[in-house]
Amino acid sequence: MRTLINMKTITRLSYRILATALTFVSVESFVACADETKPESSGELSYEMSIKPLLELKCVRCHGAETRKADLDLQTISGIFKGGESGPAIVRSKPDESLLLERIHSGEMPPEEEDRLSEPEIKQIELWILNGALTDGTPPPQTDTPAIPSQHDVIPILLRRCTACHGRHQQLANLDLRSKSTMLIGGKSGPAIVPGKPDDSLLIRMIHSGQMPPLERLVEASVKPIEPAEVEILAEWIAAGAPEIHIEPDVATSNGDPLVSDDDRNFWAFRSPQRAQIPVVQDKHRVRNEIDAFIIHKLEAAGLSLNAEADRSTLIRRATFDLTGLPPDPADVASFLTDNDPRAYELLIDRLLDSPRYGERWGRYWLDLAGYADSEGKREQDLPRPHAWRYRDYVIRSFNSDKPFDRFLLEQIAGDELADYENATEITPEIYENLVATGFLRMTPDASWANITGYVPDRLDVIADEIDVLGSAVMGLTLKCARCHTHKFDPIPHRDYYRLLDVFKGAYDEHAWLRPDIRPGIGPVSQDVVGGRHLPFVTTAERKDWESHQDRVQQEVAAAKARNESAEQIRALEARLKPEPRVQALWDRGDPSPTYIYRRGDWLSPGTLVGPGVPSVLTDGRTPFEVTPPWPGAKQTGRRLAFARWLIRPDHPLTARVQVNHIWKHHFGRGIVVTPGNFGRAGMPPTHPELLDWLACEFVDRGWSLKEIHRLIMTSSAYRQSSTVIHVHEQADPSNSLLSRMPMTRLDAESLYDSLLLVAGRLDETRFGPADNVESRADGLVTPIATERGWRRSIYVQQMRKKLPTYLESFDFPQMNPNCIERRDSIVAPQALHLMNNGMIMELADHFAARVILETDLNRAKQIERVYQIALSRAPDKEEMRIGLETLNRFHTVWKDQLSVSGSPDEATLQAKALAAYCHAIMNSASFIFVD
Repeated sequence: MRTLINMKTITRLSYRILATALTFVSVESFVACADETKPESSGELSYEMSIKPLLELKCVRCHGAETRKADLDLQTISGIFKGGESGPAIVRSKPDESLLLERIHSGEMPPEEEDRLSEPEIKQIELWILNGALTDGTPPPQTDTPAIPSQHDVIPILLRRCTACHGRHQQLANLDLRSKSTMLIGGKSGPAIVPGKPDDSLLIRMIHSGQMPPLERLVEASVKPIEPAEVEILAEWIAAGAPEIHIEPDVATSNGDPLVSDDDRNFWAFRSPQRAQIPVVQDKHRVRNEIDAFIIHKLEAAGLSLNAEADRSTLIRRATFDLTGLPPDPADVASFLTDNDPRAYELLIDRLLDSPRYGERWGRYWLDLAGYADSEGKREQDLPRPHAWRYRDYVIRSFNSDKPFDRFLLEQIAGDELADYENATEITPEIYENLVATGFLRMTPDASWANITGYVPDRLDVIADEIDVLGSAVMGLTLKCARCHTHKFDPIPHRDYYRLLDVFKGAYDEHAWLRPDIRPGIGPVSQDVVGGRHLPFVTTAERKDWESHQDRVQQEVAAAKARNESAEQIRALEARLKPEPRVQALWDRGDPSPTYIYRRGDWLSPGTLVGPGVPSVLTDGRTPFEVTPPWPGAKQTGRRLAFARWLIRPDHPLTARVQVNHIWKHHFGRGIVVTPGNFGRAGMPPTHPELLDWLACEFVDRGWSLKEIHRLIMTSSAYRQSSTVIHVHEQADPSNSLLSRMPMTRLDAESLYDSLLLVAGRLDETRFGPADNVESRADGLVTPIATERGWRRSIYVQQMRKKLPTYLESFDFPQMNPNCIERRDSIVAPQALHLMNNGMIMELADHFAARVILETDLNRAKQIERVYQIALSRAPDKEEMRIGLETLNRFHTVWKDQLSVSGSPDEATLQAKALAAYCHAIMNSASFIFVD
C-alpha cells in the first residue's frame, strides 16, 4: 500500500521523528509523495521545505555560521553554493558532481554514526540537486553563469606557465607578467595585453602561435605546457577589460575565527603550560627535587615506590653515555668511586656538561629532528651538499655553549632577518652564525636541481617537507595533514596550512625558486639564472684567510710557470687552491608571489587568497598576526621573524613542552608524551601531565637553558635509581610508564661506533670542519676513510642519503625523509654478524689489545681487569675473572696451533692474538652494548 506524507505537515513535526519515519517509506513512495504535494507553481522540491530542516539536524552543528569546519557553511543556501575549502558543496542539476553527496555516500560525513543519513534522506537531497536546487520554488542566483575572471584567476596561471622567464628571476624581452600593471607596460614588443581586445593582445597572439611558452625550452625551465582552458580564461579576462578586484587576503582578525572554536582550544596541548602544585608524598627522603615529587606521587597512587639507587660505577657509566655518547675514562671512574664529597655526583654532571663531547652527543639528537644530511637525495645522483657541515658545527657549538633555546630557534627560523648582512661593513661571527643557522630550513631531500624533478609540484613537496620538519620537531604537530584538507583530528584548517606557507613565501616561493647547487655533467640541465642556495657571507676573518691563501698559491703557480716547471708540478700547486667558502642558507628575498589555498593540495586548483598567519588553535583566535620589516628600509618581509618570535613566546602552548619532552625521552628512553612528534588528539596523552607542564615552565624560567634541565633531571632520584626489575614493579608497571625503575638502554649506532674507536685508542677527536669522506669497498661495505690519528666521531662522517656507512645502516641510523623524530630500535642478526665478522671491528679489537698490553704487562689477570675497566667501566667479579682466564688460555692454545703450521710463533704474538680475540668478545658482549 502506498504511503503518502503531506510535506507541509512534516515541517511542523520534529525532524527526528521524520528521519525515523522515512526509513519505512520506499524511495518510490517518497518520490510519488513529493510529486503529489509539490507546489503547483514549481512542481519541484524546495530548499526551505525539504532540505534545510535535514541539514540543520544533521550537519549545521559542524558546518554553520558559528562553527564552520572545512570553511563550509551549510546553514544558508548561499553558503552551500559558495562551498568550503574543496569548492562548492553542490553543482546544480548535477548530483554526481556535488561534493556534498560524495562525502555523504562515502560515509565520511556526517562523522557520527547517529547522524548518518538514511537512504531516503540521501535520495531526497539527490532529487533536490537534480531538479535544480530550488528555493521556495525559485532558482537561486544564476550560479551556472560563468563569473567574469579577475586578476586572481589570471595571475596563478601566469605564475605557473610564464613567469619562469618573465617574472622575478628574469624578464626576457623586458617583460614582467606578474601583474596587470606590468603587462600593460609590456616589454620590447609593446604592451602584453590590450584590455577589451584579446585578439590584439600580444600575450594571446604569442600563445596561439605556439611561440610562447616556447615548447623546446619548457623542460629546461621546469614548466608544463599551458592548457586550452587556461588560455580561454586569459582571453575572457582581457575581453572583459582585464578587470581587477580587491580581495583582502584571509588573515586572522580581532573578530574571532569561525573555523576554530574555543572548545577546540581547550585541548590540553593547545593551552599554555601552567605551573602545577608540587605534590606531597609519603616517601619524602627520596625527593631530591621537584621531579621526584611528581614521579613518586604517581607511584604511590599505584602502590609502588622508586627502585633502590644504582651503585656509583653504574651511575658514572650511565651519566657519561647520556651526556657524551662515550664511556667514561677508567681514571675518571676510579676518582669518582673514591670521592667522598657529598656533591661528587652533582660535580660529575657539571664536568660532563662542560665537555666538548656533550655538544657532539646532544647536537646529534637535534640533527635527527632537523633531518640533517650531506646530500640532496631523491634522485640517483644524490648530489652532495658541500657546505652543509657548517650547520652541523653550528648546532654542536650551540649545545656546548648552552645557547638559550629560544635564541637557538630564532636563529634557525629567521637568522637572516636578525641583521642586515648584505650591507654590513663586517661579517661578524654573530651574523655568520645567524645565516648558517637557517640551514635548518634547507635540510630536507630536494631533487629540484634537475629539470624533470623541478616542477612546481616538486617544489611544493620540498616546502611541505620543511613544514613537516618544523611541525614535528618544534611544534609537536602533524601539520602536513592539513596540506590537502582540514586536519582530520586536530583543529588545523586547510586555510591555516597555507597561511603558514605564506609566512615562508619570501624565501620559499614555488614560482620564484632557488635550485640546489647545479653543475654541468651531473644530469639533466636546468635553468638557473640566480645562483643556488649559498651565500658568500662567511666571517670577514675567514674570507681574508681564504683570499690570502689563494693569493699565495696563485703566486707560486705563476712562479712555477715562469720557471717552465712541468705541467704535473703546476697541477699539483693548483690543487692547493681551495673552493670559495660559502654558507648554505635560507634567506628572504622580498616581494613574494601571492599565496592561494590549493584545494585538495592541487596546485592547479587555487582557491582563497591568504596572508601570513599561525595555526589559529594556538592563539585566542582574536589576535592578528603582526608582521613588520626587520629593519627600516628592509626588502625582507619580516614574516619568518614574526613567526619565530611568536613561537618562542614564554606562554606558547607547545614550544617548551615539546623540547623538554625530547630531553626527557633521551634520558629515560621514552617521553612523557610517547609520541614526541604528535601532541595532538591522535597522539598519546602525557603520562605525567603536571610534571610536563612544570618542566616546561621551569625551562622558560631558567632562561631556556638545556643544561639546566639536564641537571634537574639527572640529579633526581628518579634518574639515579637502579634498572633492576623487581617482580612487583613488573606486575604493576609492566611498561615502566610510571618510572618504577630506570630503563636499560642499548647504544645507538653512533655511540656504539664511537665507543669502539675510543676503547681501541683510535678515536680522532679533531672537531668541526668538512665531513670525512666514505668509501664503497669491493665487498659492498661502506666505511669511513681514516685520518692519520684513526677515525673521527660519527657525527663528522659524511652522511650521504644513498651511501651511508654500513655500521650506521645496520644499527638503525634513520633515513632522513624528511627527518627523524624517534629512531627505531631493532635487534636483528646482521647487527651481531657485523660485530663478529667485520674487518674494521677486528682491526679495532687488535688496537684494543695493543692498548691493554701497553697499559699493563703480560699478566693475564691484569689484562682482563684493564679490559673491563676500559670497556665496561668496572672491575670484573670473581666469576668473570675465572672465565676470562680460561678464555685467554684457550685462545692462546688455538692461536698456537694455527700459527705453528707455518712456523714457530713467538710468545708476544700469541699473547697479542689471544688478547685481541678476548677484546673482540667483550666488544660483542651485552654489557658493552647496553647501558644499565
